[in-house]
Amino acid sequence: MRIGGEKPRFFSSKGYIYTLEALVIITLILISISVMFSVPSQRPELEISNIKQQGFESLEYMDKYGDLRRIVSSSNEAELKSLLSPLLSKNLAYEVNICKSNCSSASVAGNETVVAVKYYIADYRNVYTGKKVILWMWRKI
Repeated sequence: MRIGGEKPRFFSSKGYIYTLEALVIITLILISISVMFSVPSQRPELEISNIKQQGFESLEYMDKYGDLRRIVSSSNEAELKSLLSPLLSKNLAYEVNICKSNCSSASVAGNETVVAVKYYIADYRNVYTGKKVILWMWRKI
């Protein structure tokens, strides 16, 4: 019901329109911010570095307290693999190669993320051997 023949000022006031515009803009800004920051942050890939560290520390331990230099000088890969078994995690598959310069990776898994650790042995009992041990490791499926 109109009093005095006046038009209702509810929709005709400029302040109301500016308020609606401000609310729409604030809503759009909040939606944009939520979309930009809704992408989950990726965790750093620590698993690969942990596998590599475990492999290197196993070879280093065998070099300091075991027979790694003797095994490498005789190129006995089977013995090295059996001695690494208790040192490495049970959920890791691994291959070992002892070589001088060109090492093959024929038996390494092709469809997995493979971590390679290279450990160089220069001498055994003051005799130059110049060999390297490559330890390939990957997660068991």
